[in-house]
Amino acid sequence: MLILKFVIDDKNLNHKLDRMKMGIPAAIQSGIEKATKKIHREAHKNLSGAGAKSRITGKAVKENGKWKIKGRKNIPQSIPGGGWPVPVRTGWLRQMLYFLLPGETSGNGGLTVTAGHFEGVVYNAAEYADVIHEGRGSSRKFGKRPFITQAANLNLGSFIESEIDKVTD
Repeated sequence: MLILKFVIDDKNLNHKLDRMKMGIPAAIQSGIEKATKKIHREAHKNLSGAGAKSRITGKAVKENGKWKIKGRKNIPQSIPGGGWPVPVRTGWLRQMLYFLLPGETSGNGGLTVTAGHFEGVVYNAAEYADVIHEGRGSSRKFGKRPFITQAANLNLGSFIESEIDKVTD
């Protein structure tokens, strides 16, 4: 019988491994925080569509004491209540868009939401948010306008991976 036993007694290596072991959970949380904030920003953009049927472009100039618009063009926009990004009517849907970072709890709009230790949460507390998001009820004629899930279609793993790379390099 032959037995080979070896021990790595490299203090630098052990210290680096300990640092990595301690840093990875914090790196994961940091990546989740960055991803959550990015999703929130993108969802906010998805709720920032034009609220008018058209907007007028051109340059305002004064001719013979009267204001005129040179190069006037009507640029069609989404109809009020429909379209993408979701048009702004009152701003309430955007105002009720929130996010929670890992370990946070919040009670907004009569809704209590908690994010776990390794979770990020983006939510909308407006009572009609799901109607618009899922295209139900009065929003059926416009179809689904998934302002949060569309925002989450990012490579979320890249946020976490880049934070772990900082710890392991």
